[in-house]
Amino acid sequence: AQESQKSPLSRLNDDQFSDLVRKLNSLALFKAEKLQIVNQLPSSMVHLYSVVEECDSRFTSEQIEQILSIIKDYL
Repeated sequence: AQESQKSPLSRLNDDQFSDLVRKLNSLALFKAEKLQIVNQLPSSMVHLYSVVEECDSRFTSEQIEQILSIIKDYL
């Protein structure tokens, strides 16, 4: 039961964490947004929109799908 209390981030090892950050760095995300993405690993568009401000005006739907696809690799 305690496992569900942990953040998704706790499942990542150092290599996975570095890899995820490197991939997020290739996108035009703010530092705070990258931190939130890494901490929360949003798996839905709704969740991603709550983390990335003005997501729909800053990114195309293809880019948003790409971000979600990158995150899915770490879930």
